[in-house]
Amino acid sequence: MPKKLVLDTEKTVQQTLSDLTRLFKDMSIDEWVPLPDDAGSGYTIKFMWNKKWVPIKSTLQPTKAGNIRMCYRAIHYVWEMQIRGITGVVSQAISEMGLVAISAEDALAEDYALLGLDNNVDAEKIKGAYRKKVQVYHPDNKATGDADIFKAIDRAYKRLMAAKGAKA
Repeated sequence: MPKKLVLDTEKTVQQTLSDLTRLFKDMSIDEWVPLPDDAGSGYTIKFMWNKKWVPIKSTLQPTKAGNIRMCYRAIHYVWEMQIRGITGVVSQAISEMGLVAISAEDALAEDYALLGLDNNVDAEKIKGAYRKKVQVYHPDNKATGDADIFKAIDRAYKRLMAAKGAKA
């Protein structure tokens, strides 16, 4: 049985979210969401590829920063193979890898990223972004609906509005 390796990274969750934003821009992917596990330290990144949601999940690393970095590395590696001509790799990429406590700052950064917002926008912008995302990801939307993403959007919205002292 292969030995499980722990990723030694100095990148924070917020830094990896920035790296993912750049990577997905390079890949011409507009629809992606970071989904930290509710319990534990796991992380899933979902992105739309060829009209299908592709989940990349990591649960074996001891920190959220390590797990999200593993997701980034898997997506980056698969993308490199795709641009080198190994076709079909990205569309089939579903990886299970390898998290624990996350800082309040990283949690808010995740919530802003999930809603597609810059950090520290006002409550009205949060509400507007939430409404747009709900229209796209509501499970009743047959084309782009996703229950997991919808739940994550709803949790992010409630946390951000609470952080602003506004009613959700």
